[in-house]
Amino acid sequence: MMPRPDGAPALSTATVLTLALALGLAGGVGGTVATSAITGATSQRPADEPAAVGTPGQPGERGAPGSAGEQGSPGVTGKQGEQGTPGVTGERGPAGPSGSSGTKGDTGAEGTQGVPGAPGLMGPVGPIGPIGVRGIAGAIGPVGPEGPAGSAGAKGEKGNKGDAGADGAKGDTGPKGDTGVAGAKGDTGPKGPAGPAGASAVVSYSVFTARPLLAQGTAAVQFTDEVSSPTPAASNDGSTVTLPESGTYRLTYVAAPDSSVTTTISVSRDSKWVYGLFHNVDEAAIGTATPIAGSAVERSMLDVNIALVLSMRTVVQGGSYSATSYVDAAAGDTVRFVSASDFQTAATPTDVTLIVERLT
Repeated sequence: MMPRPDGAPALSTATVLTLALALGLAGGVGGTVATSAITGATSQRPADEPAAVGTPGQPGERGAPGSAGEQGSPGVTGKQGEQGTPGVTGERGPAGPSGSSGTKGDTGAEGTQGVPGAPGLMGPVGPIGPIGVRGIAGAIGPVGPEGPAGSAGAKGEKGNKGDAGADGAKGDTGPKGDTGVAGAKGDTGPKGPAGPAGASAVVSYSVFTARPLLAQGTAAVQFTDEVSSPTPAASNDGSTVTLPESGTYRLTYVAAPDSSVTTTISVSRDSKWVYGLFHNVDEAAIGTATPIAGSAVERSMLDVNIALVLSMRTVVQGGSYSATSYVDAAAGDTVRFVSASDFQTAATPTDVTLIVERLT
């Protein structure tokens, strides 16, 4: 220890070091003084004497403010307040009285239905005769008079309308009422008079016939015989029938294949044999052209399918096929009768008749 000048007890070296360390950590002037005191004590005091305590240094400067702390967690939401008591509903006002309805009139009685006339008796059917040359068509007879219509029943009188009741105060809407009774159907108006009959007189005609052998493929028939009115309706050059004047023509053909040909093959389900008339179509283009509307007629096919015994489809031999068509032609137009078969078959003799009539 080192003796103090004022005679006070000397501080030990450990005490001086402790104070000096505390003051040095605080920084500033006091820290410097404390360091000097430690240095002096170390150099002057004997090893067995405690160091003298130095004078306390001045307080150090205030340190800089620390950084702001983290945001705290939000507080728990408070409970919702209780629902207030609802107010009392006001009383409903009384309904006004309903007005009375007027009296409904009676519905008139419906008239009786007239008695229909009795149909005439049908005459017996006569036997079918052989096909002959078609004669000139006669004029159409006048239309017979129309039968009298049955008398209509008297319509009932309409009932009187009741007096309207006094208007009452508007009440509540009542339930939906029942549907009212449907009114009586009005009388049918009289039928208008029939229009005049159109003219159908034939100005001229020509009949062409042939008996070709027709088989598989497409062929225009070449006519060999002709019967015409004094002024022919058409001329014939082999398979081409020419219409010499403009106007409306009625074209009718009849094709009757011979029934003596024996069927020897079965054909597919889509095979066809078709007769038809072509207007202004060259013979080379017939395979892709369209026949006159209503003139194409297919020959009948026999279709047999007996399980495990027989399955066959073939053309029916014999029969007669015909069609009538109308064309508006210009002078020099042509007409051809064509037979078209897409399956192999024996050549069949066929009687073909083409009737050409100029109507206008």
